[in-house]
Amino acid sequence: MSEIRVLAVVRGERAARYEQEFSTADWIRAQVLSTLAQAVAYLESHTPQLLVFDQALDGAFAQVDAFRQKFPHMLIILIDEDADFALPGEADDIATTPFKDGDLLRRIRRLLANRQMETLRADAMPPIRDLNKRLRKAAGEQAKAKEAVSACLDLGYDYAALYRLDLRDPVLLNLIAQDGAPEVQHLAPQQANDTQLSVGLLKQVKAGCCALAIVTRC
Repeated sequence: MSEIRVLAVVRGERAARYEQEFSTADWIRAQVLSTLAQAVAYLESHTPQLLVFDQALDGAFAQVDAFRQKFPHMLIILIDEDADFALPGEADDIATTPFKDGDLLRRIRRLLANRQMETLRADAMPPIRDLNKRLRKAAGEQAKAKEAVSACLDLGYDYAALYRLDLRDPVLLNLIAQDGAPEVQHLAPQQANDTQLSVGLLKQVKAGCCALAIVTRC
């Protein structure tokens, strides 16, 4: 793995543990700071790829929100060592036992692997991260297809459908999954050629529906 730049902002009494943990990973170049003011000053002249932020610092959640808005490319892991269970909020992940069995380093690796899958612009990354998580949890092709079309509705579409491309002569499109208003779903063909599908979508758009059809060869 190529070297990555990590900024850790943690309480002063915990800093040495983080420095020690990061020193075991030769693919990490880490800067460990102990106050929010130090972090803000550091970010004025440096661009870390990942931020580790201690929930125990004052105003942690509000600051994570601010970092998310100002640095949309930067991955964020929130640390809450005082909780048995916690939610990440606007962070990409949260760790409650960062030093147990290399948990923090594993989370960093996983986030970096997920980032490699993301090719859209920065302001589209949160929805893509959400879809990636949903697809990993879904079991089986049909469940993953349903999650994909559901995610399209979350982006503002009124209707979304996923079709599989069949390259026989003539070419056919077979419906895998769809989501949206029932009256619109009723109009969607279970099987169609590309012209029929285009005409169907055009009718929905003229009726005031924001529609999307995705075609896959998988």
